[in-house]
Amino acid sequence: MKKLYLCIAFVFVFCLSAEGQSLNPEVQVTNEYEARLADVHKNGVFMTVPDSLTKFTTDIDYSVFETEYRGAYDFAPYFINVAPQPAVFDGKRFYFRAGAGYGFHPVARLVYSPLQRGLVRLTGAASFDGYVGTFTSLDTRPDYSGHDFSLASGFDVRWDKETFDLSASASYNGIYNEDDSLKSSFHNVVLSGKIRSNSEHTLFGYDIDAKVFYSRDDLNHVISGKEHLNELGFSLGGLIKPLDSGTFKLFADIDFEGSLYTKLYENQLLASFAAIAAFDWDFIDLSLGPRISFGYGFGLYPEFHASTMFGGNVIKLSIDVTGGQQMYGYTALKTLNHWVNPSYLVAFKLPQETVNASLSLSGKMLKRLQYSLSSGYIIHKDGLMDGLTAGLTPGYVVPSIAYADYQEAFGKLLLYWESPRFSVNADIMYRWTDLIANNAYLGVPALTAELSALYNWNNRIYLGSRLKAQSNRASTVLDVPGFVDLGLYTEYNFVRNFALWAQVGNILNQKISYSPIHIAGGVYFTAGICLKLK
Repeated sequence: MKKLYLCIAFVFVFCLSAEGQSLNPEVQVTNEYEARLADVHKNGVFMTVPDSLTKFTTDIDYSVFETEYRGAYDFAPYFINVAPQPAVFDGKRFYFRAGAGYGFHPVARLVYSPLQRGLVRLTGAASFDGYVGTFTSLDTRPDYSGHDFSLASGFDVRWDKETFDLSASASYNGIYNEDDSLKSSFHNVVLSGKIRSNSEHTLFGYDIDAKVFYSRDDLNHVISGKEHLNELGFSLGGLIKPLDSGTFKLFADIDFEGSLYTKLYENQLLASFAAIAAFDWDFIDLSLGPRISFGYGFGLYPEFHASTMFGGNVIKLSIDVTGGQQMYGYTALKTLNHWVNPSYLVAFKLPQETVNASLSLSGKMLKRLQYSLSSGYIIHKDGLMDGLTAGLTPGYVVPSIAYADYQEAFGKLLLYWESPRFSVNADIMYRWTDLIANNAYLGVPALTAELSALYNWNNRIYLGSRLKAQSNRASTVLDVPGFVDLGLYTEYNFVRNFALWAQVGNILNQKISYSPIHIAGGVYFTAGICLKLK
């Protein structure tokens, strides 16, 4: 933990050293009603099943692109649904970034936007990450060779009219890995569409989306041989606004999703409906109503959101009380942990937040710093956990997906500072739970932190650092130690459209135990090129 505190201090000292720059003071705080209430509690779920290659997604990913276009290519490569969202601009753009090096971590990014004028906009994107080399484990298993690759690709087309926006996307995503006992090739195809109204303060509004996907996991186990698993999934949801008088609104929030399997697992279905009344007064925004869901059982949950602005409309105080069920099928679990296979799971459960209550304070200060400080309390039922049990061979452990009922209290701090030459992000979270170490699952890390900073000199030379830390996770089978993953980044722009970049990862040479069974640790170096064409 001393290394963790020292590294956090290092990043913030680096941040403060640039305060003397000429900075852009424009920072905005909005006080708008949440567009999709069904996503409020979903986005706040703090997953306890980590991605086995999270360190790849935390590699610093800067480039010669302007800041406003970052949303198009800085997507997480391990999210199954890739739908780039570029900013509006005039002309064509092509972006390519690739690199490799010692401790083989190949990286490739491609974004092409052929249509960005007029009513129709089209963008395609692809992302590839991976690792080839030696894996180690925290149990007594010997080191072994293997690989883990991830490909995310797709395109997004949008048609913007005065009264509505229509968008559609298609993507192919793959996860390909192999260790000493299993080889897996996972394929996922997704089709999705969305339509929403543009007019404000009309008597009727809508925001409706639909998605269908097909996944297939081809497995080859050294003992059981070849097998495969197919999943057909869908989701349909939307926010319907039958009445909006400006100060009073009525909402109906509907979600229906499911997954169908050819074998091994029972089919999953989850339906959710919320009827919400919202009031927009001068001093407070208030929305409330019941949420009803039906999955493996009937559930009734609150939907309550209240916020007010003060301090010259730069500080926002919010209270949220929500709840609900979430569905994580095989595809979702495979995305969270690439090594998931049918042996990890016998039957699905629906993780449920009986109550999720939080109090948050957000705003701006010093004209350059945005912040959000929140704390809350959650009651989990069948919370998704990283399972771990003793194997038949002494000293070996067996991974799995587990579920547990527990209570959680948390505090979270988000910081964002940006200027023309310097930017910094901080995401620090502390959690207390009443989980007791046992032989079925790993506990939740009490502390997680991610800090990053970037300095540029005349938009030509970039220097950056990123730190990701996690405290230990305990069980009676195996304790997973905490770690600090520290990386440095540099980039040199020869011309406006071409740059060379390099980064060093895991400088402290720690065991980055996102997965206790597959650890690809060690210091690594990656270098490459970055190209942008208009």
